[in-house]
Parts: sequence; structure tokens; C-alpha cells
Amino acid sequence: MVHCDVQDVRPEIEIGVPDKDGRREVLQIHTRGMPLDENVDLDEIAEITHGFVGADLQSLCKESAMRVIRRVSLKLRVTRRFHRKL
Repeated sequence: MVHCDVQDVRPEIEIGVPDKDGRREVLQIHTRGMPLDENVDLDEIAEITHGFVGADLQSLCKESAMRVIRRVSLKLRVTRRFHRKL
């Protein structure tokens, strides 16, 4: 005997993949407050990320920020070591 409770039947809401404008909006949200280089073009990124959903774009923004942080951190460590030797 199968028991089906009304609470077990939940409506599914399908959210499609965002178009270019939607991806640009998502990118703007996830880069808000980030100091972006003048060469960063969110329109271009939105253009080349066809098929990305919000979570993909969020991960892209976070990973990009982490790469910059690692690069800057490495430069600071190298600079500090150099100045200590002087």
C-alpha cells in the first residue's frame, strides 16, 4: 500500500537558463563591491558564458576573485622578501 500525503506533492518551478542580459545582471550582482580592472567587460563575459546559470556565474566570479587574491598575495610576499634582503 502506497501512502501519499498532500505535503509530499510539491509543485516544481522550472527556471530556465538566463539569456545574455540575465547573465549580465547576475554578473553585476556577484561582482558588486569587487574592484574590477578596467579591462573587465561584463557584457563580453555574459556573451561567452552561454548556458551558464546563476550558480555557475557565482562560482566564476568567486574563483576569479580568489585567483587575483593569490596572485597579489604572492607578489606581496616576494616584495617583502626582497626588501628584507636590502
